Amino acid sequence: MTISYVTNFVVFSSVSCGRGNAGQTNYGLSNSVMERICEIRKKQGLPALAVQWGAVGDVGLVAEVRDEDVQRDIGGTLLQKISSCLLTLDKFLKQEAPIVSSIVVAEKTANSFGSGVIVNAVAEIMGIKDLKTVSQQLSLAELGMDSMTAVEIKQTLEREFEVFLTAEDFRNLTFAKLYALTIQCNDVASKTSITSDSEVSASLKVLLRNFGEEKFANEPILHMPTLVSNGDKSIEPIHKDVLIMLPGLEGCAAALESLCRKLKIKVCMLQLGTEHKNENCEQMVDRLYESAMLCLRPGSKIWLLGYSFGSLLVLELAARLECQGYKGTIFCLDGSPNYLLSLINTMINTSDDVQIQNSIISNCIDLITPKITNNLIQKLGEMDKIDEKIEYILKMPSVANIYSKKFLIRMVQVCYDRLKVIINYNFDNIKKLQSSIILLRPKNAAIFVCDDNYGLNKFSECPVIVHFFNDNHISIVDNKDVADVINNVIAVHDQ
Repeated sequence: MTISYVTNFVVFSSVSCGRGNAGQTNYGLSNSVMERICEIRKKQGLPALAVQWGAVGDVGLVAEVRDEDVQRDIGGTLLQKISSCLLTLDKFLKQEAPIVSSIVVAEKTANSFGSGVIVNAVAEIMGIKDLKTVSQQLSLAELGMDSMTAVEIKQTLEREFEVFLTAEDFRNLTFAKLYALTIQCNDVASKTSITSDSEVSASLKVLLRNFGEEKFANEPILHMPTLVSNGDKSIEPIHKDVLIMLPGLEGCAAALESLCRKLKIKVCMLQLGTEHKNENCEQMVDRLYESAMLCLRPGSKIWLLGYSFGSLLVLELAARLECQGYKGTIFCLDGSPNYLLSLINTMINTSDDVQIQNSIISNCIDLITPKITNNLIQKLGEMDKIDEKIEYILKMPSVANIYSKKFLIRMVQVCYDRLKVIINYNFDNIKKLQSSIILLRPKNAAIFVCDDNYGLNKFSECPVIVHFFNDNHISIVDNKDVADVINNVIAVHDQ
């Protein structure tokens, strides 16, 4: 290591050392040892250079196995020709850094991957052939992701899709969140002009979150996993308090699952499902009331929470329960009738049923294939029937086939019904509640609302308590501080 008459001391390392590669830990470690030797020599004033080469096209293993005249994309890089390597080496010898790297980065063509590609790439790494066979809400670790697979997934997300996640986000990563990431990536990549219809379509993303698993969508009551409950109603003891939750426009529990897991109370989620068409507000509340009575003990204090669209229904449900002698606390999670109506009026011509219907279809499909284009929206406008529109979209090669046609048709229909409930809400027939209302909302609302309390003071005899968070309508559900507020309110009552 200390021979002084050596002019150049050069070792060939690999990008597998600098960036890692699944199945090559020993190879990467041995190259790393060589690089450390070069660093030591450099500190001693001796010549030293380690070059991390990528895949070389003219010689070596890759050259032997590749098809002739085919330029392969390996981990986001292309094969580097020997002539290029020699020119690059000449430049490296004229600089002072002990460790350098040489790769040919492949051009990123995000749109060429097709929608749902992030999900497909991760599923392929994990060896999952059919996404319908796994839960969209379980974390990748729960689905079998080990440490080596995690490294490969993380590198794939960063190299191929330029998606960078924090350690906590990566630990909690699910296929449902991967679908959301795909939507975000396509939104950023899209450079096309947007028509008024597509603006409406994009805006409705605020109200539609996550359908969850189709097989659970029509369960009227789901017992959610929390910090004090495992979610299995068959083996749980009777709890003193129960928090009854109502989800957003899609009527499914999945979007609120992360919040439930942070709560110190048993949670019963009342789902609206997809089987009841043409329902008005009163009919929806009738069903919810029947389910709620199955979760409550006679004379117990009621704890209710409604998120987004669910905040409208939770107020009506509370009024119905108060008629039976129940009283308690209502949490409105970024929602109220005034807020929802203002939001709808800013994005939709509420007198145009066709526009409302096409917007819902676009957003429902957007949750499974984020490739909603102006041409597609225009094509939908030329069709009359919902099932015809859904069938047309499902035939698109880019659609991730995780929900049945029947389910999607029903989901579009019931979401349309629920939007009409917002539009037709009767503000002249408000009965003030005896229960207290607590509003949990972002500091900056999605739309302008005159009152900080979203107009909820009209619904209660008690002053409305408002908590502000540095979030938006979607991220507020995952904020631990929201769960802490709910837990603290319940704990104070118990004391």
